Amino acid sequence: MKEPSYILKNEITGINGERIVLFYFTTETPDSKKHYGVGIDMYIQNTGMRTTKERKVMESVFEDKRDAESFLRTICKCTVTPTSLEDVVRDSILEEKSAI
Repeated sequence: MKEPSYILKNEITGINGERIVLFYFTTETPDSKKHYGVGIDMYIQNTGMRTTKERKVMESVFEDKRDAESFLRTICKCTVTPTSLEDVVRDSILEEKSAI
């Protein structure tokens, strides 16, 4: 996967006062029928310590890029982190299927 172009950014302060910066992005599969995924990069900056990075990507979740971008806007507002991304995507897909 090539390095993503970040679409959205969210900043929060952790419970210990650390700065947490979240970057949200989409991915694209190179096959003939394009599918789009979503990902989050999280940088944690502790005072006087190194910055750590955590990444989570869920590939081929959407068939339409606009749907992937809309989903990113929602999870950015809710401050979803890499740790919970997989659960949020699965819950979203199950909710969508049950609505049909």
